[in-house]
Amino acid sequence: MDQASGRLDFQFSGRDSASLRYSHYRVEDHQPFGTSAMGETLLPGFGRVVTTRADNLALSYSRTFGRGVLHEFQLGWFRARGGQLSPNAGNEFARTAGLQGVTGDPRDSGFPQVSFGGQFGAFGDPTTFVTRDDRSVELYDKNAGSTPIVLRCPHLLRSARRDGTA
Repeated sequence: MDQASGRLDFQFSGRDSASLRYSHYRVEDHQPFGTSAMGETLLPGFGRVVTTRADNLALSYSRTFGRGVLHEFQLGWFRARGGQLSPNAGNEFARTAGLQGVTGDPRDSGFPQVSFGGQFGAFGDPTTFVTRDDRSVELYDKNAGSTPIVLRCPHLLRSARRDGTA
């Protein structure tokens, strides 16, 4: 596991301040036997590798205008990616064995699942793997005592005006 976090705070004057924060997280979990929770036969070589990587960045700027009036601007960015990978991805077993109608996509290749009609549990590579790559950007511009203007971009752009309508 790799993990790091950092924060910098700036005081430009008695009225202006800013901060910067960053965090990073990366983990890779090798599960060579799969997991019984997924109903898999626990044989070596038919498991998965589970990866997660996340990065966060936050910027903020504040300015005071007299007593009781504060203006703040915040920007946040987030990305998370990873998922499940087969240790057998890219193995062209189906083509080598002469099996017809099997995909040639290296992400979906490996050893096919085999079932013995209920006599034993099925074995082979899992039939599906889940991956993701999520990104989000958020922007806040707010004054003390008023409704903030919010802009969020988690795959698509949305905004809200001060009156709360989109």
